[in-house]
Amino acid sequence: MNWRSELSKVVDRSFSLEGLDRDIMRFRQTVQQILISPYEILCNLVAQGILTDDEQSAVQREFDDVGDLTLYGLINAVTRIAAECRESDEWKRWVDLERLGGEIARGDHQLPAMEPAYR
Repeated sequence: MNWRSELSKVVDRSFSLEGLDRDIMRFRQTVQQILISPYEILCNLVAQGILTDDEQSAVQREFDDVGDLTLYGLINAVTRIAAECRESDEWKRWVDLERLGGEIARGDHQLPAMEPAYR
């Protein structure tokens, strides 16, 4: 595998008009989607084993303290908690939480329709 040619493909895709349009649309959706509270989303992430109870509380507190009541605000809360892991040398958890922020932005963790999150 020639990593340089593969990297070139990734960079080209990242700056393609189609990719840029998709990313702009996704960004606009995240800053326009108002969340009164991310509680149900966070409970669902805990129920799936993606977040711990302590992380759920920390993300909720960060979301409430900052006051950006959008999906973008939730993503930022998750990545700010990730930064705390980086500062305490929990590198794997830091990477996992940063990835989670990207997954939420991509729409990977939408709530299941008509199904409550149980623990």
